[in-house]
Amino acid sequence: ILLDRYPDRQPEPSIDAMMADECRMMLNQLNDPMLEKIVLLRLDGYSNDEIAQQLNYSRRTIQRMLNLVKDAWSHYVVE
Repeated sequence: ILLDRYPDRQPEPSIDAMMADECRMMLNQLNDPMLEKIVLLRLDGYSNDEIAQQLNYSRRTIQRMLNLVKDAWSHYVVE
């Protein structure tokens, strides 16, 4: 069959579980429910302006909070 030549694009269930665990660990590391909420909204595709409006913060405050997350997670970056 021709389709057998192409790899499956779906990750193994064990990989999905590992990634979900890692994401939960990273969110828990933030130790701030508001930072977690902002990250989850950002991952859901909301812009900084939309998040600010939804949470009644300034856009600049949202950006500062995302920078805190970036700093906290910087050791996860692989170069």
